[in-house]
Amino acid sequence: LLAYNDAVMQVGAERGIPVFDLREMVDRNLALGRTWDDFFLDHFHPTPRGHVLFAKGVVHEVLPLLRPQ
Repeated sequence: LLAYNDAVMQVGAERGIPVFDLREMVDRNLALGRTWDDFFLDHFHPTPRGHVLFAKGVVHEVLPLLRPQ
């Protein structure tokens, strides 16, 4: 998962595509006492709680891009 995340971040940076760091989101929640199993069924597929966390991250990143400037 870490290599995949790194590749996504690199491609986004190279192509000027906004991306957010899922690893950072998970790490923050792990620091608050959550476990890896709270967010992933295996090493890649999210649990329902993981989907909610990631959806909130997408909303947080996308909403500013949709606001009129």
